[in-house]
Amino acid sequence: MDILSFIQNCLSGGLFKKSIIVILICSVLLSCDLYAQQDSGERIDMSFNAGDVGFGMLIKNNEHTSFVSINLLNFYIEDPKTDLGLKLSPFYYIESIKKGYFFRKISLLNADIYWNSFIKAKKTAMVVPFVSVSYFTYDKQGMLDMSDISFSTGWRFVYIGRGNSRFRYDTYAQAGYRYFDNEHYYFFTLNLDFTIFAVLLLLMSH
Repeated sequence: MDILSFIQNCLSGGLFKKSIIVILICSVLLSCDLYAQQDSGERIDMSFNAGDVGFGMLIKNNEHTSFVSINLLNFYIEDPKTDLGLKLSPFYYIESIKKGYFFRKISLLNADIYWNSFIKAKKTAMVVPFVSVSYFTYDKQGMLDMSDISFSTGWRFVYIGRGNSRFRYDTYAQAGYRYFDNEHYYFFTLNLDFTIFAVLLLLMSH
């Protein structure tokens, strides 16, 4: 039995949806705890960026589907004591760029919990395990599907540009397991911050 089949068996029988609920609850509790620490005078790091553009692949049974994705307005809350972080985004768009398997979705509730375990370079680089959930999803017909939940987990490799400002830009690659469109996949993505993406477009146009 390969890893993907093992995960699929583990998530059968309704356990998957229960785990999604637990992740969402943990995201809310973590957010409340970090805000509570902020109110108590402890230092909590809060930042944001305009969003990012991603290019990736979903891989299953030696076949792959390429896709493009967009995150708008990413908000970050990080606890320097535990190195735990919460990333929230109110808008996530994904669309396939392969004709054989077409999909287009928009999610309005996107939560991501990660742990910055790469201590030595955590100010500029992060190698983090993460778990993310996308919910409140509109399909390609523009219909809200309350049963459509996407779940991802794996490792993320991030470079952060920020300085002393709360505004940041992130460029990152991530790989792992993704439950998407009621199917189980391995996945890989490369995401460019809007700022970096815009600069690349300008350079290519000259």
